Amino acid sequence: MSVVPLARILVVDDEVAQMKALCNTLQDHGYEATGHYSARAALEEIEKDKFELMLTDLMMPEIDGISLLQSALRKDSGLVGIIMTAKGRLPRRWRR
Repeated sequence: MSVVPLARILVVDDEVAQMKALCNTLQDHGYEATGHYSARAALEEIEKDKFELMLTDLMMPEIDGISLLQSALRKDSGLVGIIMTAKGRLPRRWRR
């Protein structure tokens, strides 16, 4: 008998160790987690597969997390996104 995952989650973080650790933790708790260290690769993945949630790092070299989420929502308007950061404050360009 196959187990149905609680949700399909796309994890995007340019720090590979953190991305893998988060994917492993989510899988241990019953989620199907797919990880990418490249924002562009994650956008390609969204074109091929359906995800309920995207967890993305805020600061990445190719595309920042906010821009990534905006692009992802244009591809799948039903996607939910959470942006994570290890920084204590948002960079000035994103503050109001």
